[in-house]
Amino acid sequence: MKKLRNALVATTIIFSSVATVLALPLNEAEAATDQRYSDVPTVYYAYDEIEALSEAGAINGYTDGTFKPHIAIKRIHFAKIFTLGLGIEHQTREEVDSSYKDVPANHPMVHYIEASKPFISGYEEDGMDYYEPFLFMNRSEAAAAFVKYLGLEPAQADLSYIEDYVDKERFPEELTPYIALAKEYGIMVGGRALDPTKAKFSYNGVLTRAEMAIVLMRVLEVEKTLNQ
Repeated sequence: MKKLRNALVATTIIFSSVATVLALPLNEAEAATDQRYSDVPTVYYAYDEIEALSEAGAINGYTDGTFKPHIAIKRIHFAKIFTLGLGIEHQTREEVDSSYKDVPANHPMVHYIEASKPFISGYEEDGMDYYEPFLFMNRSEAAAAFVKYLGLEPAQADLSYIEDYVDKERFPEELTPYIALAKEYGIMVGGRALDPTKAKFSYNGVLTRAEMAIVLMRVLEVEKTLNQ
């Protein structure tokens, strides 16, 4: 298992102590725990996951001391966090060539894009491959990437897991099994529809930085269970 993944798993050991700190009154909790980012207090819903990934060096904040948890992730940043967070082997930037017309070979993140290529699909147009690095990563493509990483077989997907989603008829056909598997394994489950009695996956919606941290830590937990 990769060093980074070991660091992430080891970091999860501190979650129980963090939970104890969160049970304290706010002023005591802040005194007991250093707050890494000014906009991610210890009581923030994704604090544990953001802290674990930051400690392991898989995700970073900004120079102004913020994390900006509600900003949507672009495909280029998704590739980097995906690669580092899951401990995927990758070469240096100087050692790789770009497979995509819109990603120069000297791009600072080209090695992350190439390392994650088996899991994150590009797009073909006029016989050329494009990555569209500055598009936001949508939820259905993110689900597919995580499911592919875990080695789960789309042919084995139980589509009954998506029956309660009001937007299921609009899922891209090729991504539907991956969404079902992501739901089955608790990786990505969606949220409420306009009708509060129904659920919606928001297949074409975005992932925020906070959501990315949560989902990635879930994937690590699922991977650990599958490997037992």
